[in-house]
Parts: sequence; structure tokens; C-alpha cells
Amino acid sequence: MKGREDGLGDDDRPVRHSRRFSDEIVEKARKVFQKRTSRKLTNEDARQILENLTGYFRVLHDWERTQRKREAESAGPDKGRRNHIDED
Repeated sequence: MKGREDGLGDDDRPVRHSRRFSDEIVEKARKVFQKRTSRKLTNEDARQILENLTGYFRVLHDWERTQRKREAESAGPDKGRRNHIDED
């Protein structure tokens, strides 16, 4: 069931969506993205946009973390440290 702009379904019950985002955040996102399209956006559209953006930035974060891990591993155990002092 696709929700209407007011967040109600065809039978006037609230549309269930991910609770990852509050209703207020979804509404704010809808207003922000509505300015950038001529198609009327629903709260469900806005929720999907937020999910997609969150996923996109999660992938970027994962890529960066993986790259940093590879760089640290290739540097070797002592090359990755700063201010290493031998105590022999």
C-alpha cells in the first residue's frame, strides 16, 4: 500500500514505515526535496530518499575504513606508529 502525502493509507490508517527516522525528519526531508522536483512527493518518497542517502554514506564510510585498514597493514607494525621510542 502506497501512502498518501498525509501519511495515511488508502483506508486512512497510518502507513507503517521504518522507525529509523522520526516523522518530523521525514516531513522535513519531504519539504527539502519537494523544492527540487515537480512531482509531488509523499512521506514514503521522503523516507526512501533518506534510506538511500543513509546507505550511500554508509558505503562511503565502509570504503574509507577498508582503505585505511589496508594502508595500515601495508605500512607494517612499526611504520604505522608515531613517535616510537626504543627502550633497549
